[in-house]
Amino acid sequence: MSPSSYEHTQRGPIGFILLGCVVICVIAALAPSTQAPGRWISGGIAFLCSFLALCLHSLTVRMEEDRLRISFGPIPLLGRTISLDEISGAECARSTLIDGFGIHWGPGRGWIWNLWGFDCVRLTLEDGRKLRVGTDDGERLVAALSERISRRPANPASRPSA
Repeated sequence: MSPSSYEHTQRGPIGFILLGCVVICVIAALAPSTQAPGRWISGGIAFLCSFLALCLHSLTVRMEEDRLRISFGPIPLLGRTISLDEISGAECARSTLIDGFGIHWGPGRGWIWNLWGFDCVRLTLEDGRKLRVGTDDGERLVAALSERISRRPANPASRPSA
């Protein structure tokens, strides 16, 4: 794989933690002392946790020909695509416990897409917005993005229009 192409999937324990919740809910639903409403509630929570575990088991970052694709999976319901022409800079950074995990926006911090851990890549977009992407492979992602950014024409007017 050349430095300007990139794909990496990070796996985190969130999926396994949610599956632990599923086991607890199923045990609660099947307990002889559990009444009908409790069975339905426990079953519903178990189903929801199973679904979330499949949606949040991994975070894949893939640099395609003209875009950066970020997606949780293996069920890829949550994802974002950014044109590589929109990215003006990339650097390794660290998120904090306050930034948390998942997908959310924070005042002064911008958007964060993070599965697990505090290592991330801070992307600066052409319009000044920031986006942080959690990854355990930040140096390779920064290298691939930096190479791609350096190959762009210097004059924005000479860039191909979308």
